[in-house]
Amino acid sequence: MELLHATDPDRYRPALERADGYLTGIAGADGGFPTWVNGDAPDLDMTAGAILALAPRAAQYGQLLTRTLDFVLNAQHENGTFDRSWTVSESSAILRAVDALHAIPVADAGLAARIAAATARSLARLTTTQHADGGWGRLPDDPSDVLSAAQAVSVLARHGDPLSVSRAVAYLLAQQEADGGFTLPPDQVGPRPLPFDYPVLTDIHSLFALSAARLPAVNTWPGPSRASPAGWSALQASLQGVLLTPEQAAYEQARLLVNQRFDGRRPQAIAYPADVHDVVACIDFARTSRIPLALRSGGHSYAGYSTGPGLVLDTSSLNSTAVSGGRAVLGAGVKGGQAHHALAAAGAGLPLGR
Repeated sequence: MELLHATDPDRYRPALERADGYLTGIAGADGGFPTWVNGDAPDLDMTAGAILALAPRAAQYGQLLTRTLDFVLNAQHENGTFDRSWTVSESSAILRAVDALHAIPVADAGLAARIAAATARSLARLTTTQHADGGWGRLPDDPSDVLSAAQAVSVLARHGDPLSVSRAVAYLLAQQEADGGFTLPPDQVGPRPLPFDYPVLTDIHSLFALSAARLPAVNTWPGPSRASPAGWSALQASLQGVLLTPEQAAYEQARLLVNQRFDGRRPQAIAYPADVHDVVACIDFARTSRIPLALRSGGHSYAGYSTGPGLVLDTSSLNSTAVSGGRAVLGAGVKGGQAHHALAAAGAGLPLGR
């Protein structure tokens, strides 16, 4: 259904309407969709898939989709994971659920706040279970594998920490085979442990992940002045956060903005401050080293002001929110969606334009 709608919804309208009728007819009273056929127990993966299939016609099936979202939210564990019925990988179930939770517009402030909280729990789980090599295993104690990493990247690239994404992209690129493909042992298919050896699945998810994160472009804009290697080392030693330089694998992904027009720009370093003291240290370093300083939060500057030839100060980790007593305090790294969710819980909003 997703493919037919993306290809030509008008041409395939009769088929889509028949499929809509079938799907809506097997939905349970609790909003869950069965594992196999009508009457079977509801399943998270099938319910998430039904949301994604019906999402283009959300206005028509609003009440049903609200129940299905509630089912997915109730299926989440306290640690941010979901049951792995169709896969052995935690990140696979998280990807499916988070995609479903964000597939349709939600007007109800309470439901929006629940979705934001559930997404935050899943992001925290992915961030804390990322391995030192930048990848993820099927479970936290398992070795990193390409498919688990690709599925985690697809979530984090849309909702999570850019630094985690950068490290993961470096891991994925290092796993690519000489023929261009990616290799993984079989997963499983269905709630029963049946081997699922479908090699192109790993290729597809890896390409989805790299597309969501965006691959680096060729350098076309060198910087006019440079700090010394010793200077960068001294700055890194003074920070609680992270400093990325071109020698590090995570740098290539971290330097990119949303607008691909500026993909050729290569800052000398990118800092991810952990607190206000790190911010002060970076500003002092840029001033005393006489290198340009660029500030970046979402990286959406149409004029490219989120990057530059010197030091980029990325505030994405400074993303705390506090809303109470009619007052909101938002960190410099808070994105529009996060701000909306935080304010919605207090019955407030934030006017934004395009």
